[in-house]
Amino acid sequence: MNNFVLSYHPFTVNPSAGQVLNHVKINRHIAQYYAPFPGTYLLKSASTAYELNDSLKGFFEVGSYLLIRFESYWASGQLPQDIWNWINSGSIPLPPPVTPSPPPTIWPQGSLGQALAEWGKSKP
Repeated sequence: MNNFVLSYHPFTVNPSAGQVLNHVKINRHIAQYYAPFPGTYLLKSASTAYELNDSLKGFFEVGSYLLIRFESYWASGQLPQDIWNWINSGSIPLPPPVTPSPPPTIWPQGSLGQALAEWGKSKP
């Protein structure tokens, strides 16, 4: 997989940040992405810079952007270690499964709730 940096002006109206995110998500040339800060995406792609650029230039028709392919051994900076692992290896670790929380216990209010609470205390 090739590593790319996509940089664009995040405060323009066209395309908006949401439109860019949507295009990154559905672009067939982008296998994985990470957005470390506004206006910047780190991308993984099996495509060449030319192919990836071709898939972006129509989208950024009225806006400007910069696409740079980089090798992991030329990169440095301060990002979470998981992201450096991703840049170096080419895979994003899956997050741990979400354990559903138990449903809330709802007690009746007023004197019925108080009676049930007292009854529960007196059970053996």
